[in-house]
Amino acid sequence: MANLLKKLGFLGLWGIYLFVSASTAQASITEDEEYNFSWLDPDKKVYVLQNRKYRKAKRIEVILSAGLGLSNPYRSTYLVVPRFSYSFTEQFGAEVFFGFASNSENGNFTALKNSSPTALPFVREIKGFYGGLFAWTPWYAKLNFFNKILYFDWQFNAGLGLTSTSFDLNRRADLTPNLTDESLFTFYFGTAQSYYVTQNIIARLDLMGSAYSAKGADNLTTGTVFNYNFTIGMGYVF
Repeated sequence: MANLLKKLGFLGLWGIYLFVSASTAQASITEDEEYNFSWLDPDKKVYVLQNRKYRKAKRIEVILSAGLGLSNPYRSTYLVVPRFSYSFTEQFGAEVFFGFASNSENGNFTALKNSSPTALPFVREIKGFYGGLFAWTPWYAKLNFFNKILYFDWQFNAGLGLTSTSFDLNRRADLTPNLTDESLFTFYFGTAQSYYVTQNIIARLDLMGSAYSAKGADNLTTGTVFNYNFTIGMGYVF
């Protein structure tokens, strides 16, 4: 009987050891599965964000954009902006741009003329602009768009250039226009998102601001003028 009890005790201890070993192994497997996210995606249809599919380093982009000026209270401003950029790395690049503007009187100006036919507000029209930018792209991401994956870069930019403007020195609408043209040194800043349609074709959204020093309505005092515009464009990556 004593020998039987010893054997049963030995078997019991051996069973406990096997149970603990199996539990430890299962825990190890579970930890590995959690780390590899196989529990989240057993079919392995989700790919990590770091797998950048489209690359732009050492490549040239040509972009044609169109949009609106957002800052003139008395004019509707329509823009066409060609852009040329080169990416030194995936994060850093340079860009040059040329802006062409078309202006027309908007509802605010029409309402003012109707209420006071001789009144003429001070209006500085932007005729065109150009400059160069330094571009920094700190983020890229993937977007699920109607069950399709869109890859996009989000960049910030800043640079220098010139803005061509024109304004009327008169303050009365019944006088012959006395237009003055200016070419103003300008600081440009903004942000843009580039969405990759294919390896070579992109869609781009731009919000650009500009700041320059110019004379006011009295043609004597000088202040800083801010303008903003929004454009949408398509581009080709070489």
